[in-house]
Amino acid sequence: MTRRLSDVLKNAGISVRENVQAAPLFTMKTGGTAALLIEPTCKNELILAARILHAHAYPFEIIGKGSNVLLADGYVPVALIRTTGLDALRFTSSGVVADAGVSLIALSARAARLGFADLAFACGIPGTLGGALFMNAGAYGSAISDVVERVAVYCPDEDEIKTLFNDELNYSYRNSVFQRNNWVILSAVLTLTKRDEPAQIFARMRERNAQRRERQPLTFPSAGSVFRRPAPDMPLSAIMDEIGCKGMRIGDAAVSEKHAGFIINCGAATTADVKTLIECLANKLEKERGIRPHVEVRFIPRET
Repeated sequence: MTRRLSDVLKNAGISVRENVQAAPLFTMKTGGTAALLIEPTCKNELILAARILHAHAYPFEIIGKGSNVLLADGYVPVALIRTTGLDALRFTSSGVVADAGVSLIALSARAARLGFADLAFACGIPGTLGGALFMNAGAYGSAISDVVERVAVYCPDEDEIKTLFNDELNYSYRNSVFQRNNWVILSAVLTLTKRDEPAQIFARMRERNAQRRERQPLTFPSAGSVFRRPAPDMPLSAIMDEIGCKGMRIGDAAVSEKHAGFIINCGAATTADVKTLIECLANKLEKERGIRPHVEVRFIPRET
């Protein structure tokens, strides 16, 4: 099945590889072998790949930069679609039109050079625009939902492209409509209204990145914050620090001594190590503070 599907994709002009060691694709640097890795170079190729996979009832996942997602160990019969090749963007007088694979850090910097300050919050978020739209990524009191005007998506079930406006996206804290369906995010229009001198914007961005380096374990592989805050103003990492989570370890997966909200790969961690440690942390939080945290990291295959 996988070989036939690979041939169909290749005959359609889509870049695809079989039996790919996937750890390098993820910021946690764990995971086993993905049956297929598809790397479209434009929206049309992305749509065609999703259409073919859906027609063959073959599971697929969009991974972007792989910064908030973990692939299971061993052989995983799934097609990973890496969207980093979809990097077209165009600025206008009132904002930007950008493909889903655009780097959020690069987009933030491009906007700053043009005097737009709206995306300065994203200067250190290591994902793609598509991932940010999916998670409603944010920092420093701002989120991508603040600037989204509309998003173009491909819906495999209906085999059609839809345009969804901000009020249709059900945005809330680290949540969106995309987390509850199988739509493929293609691109977005962002409205940017905050203007400032580029030098001032970049100064704030440098300060924020310095804070990140000081507070977060950026020298180790990780998948970012493991748990979603129970509320935007309730930092769960502080609670985890209070109850002694720092340094907890399963195999080579460990809670960072620098920031209790991060699990890091100390060298040879497996996804199973990370998953077990997450469960231990969740149980500890529930037992000691009555909080059952929402896991922010996504797993492939998806949890049922």
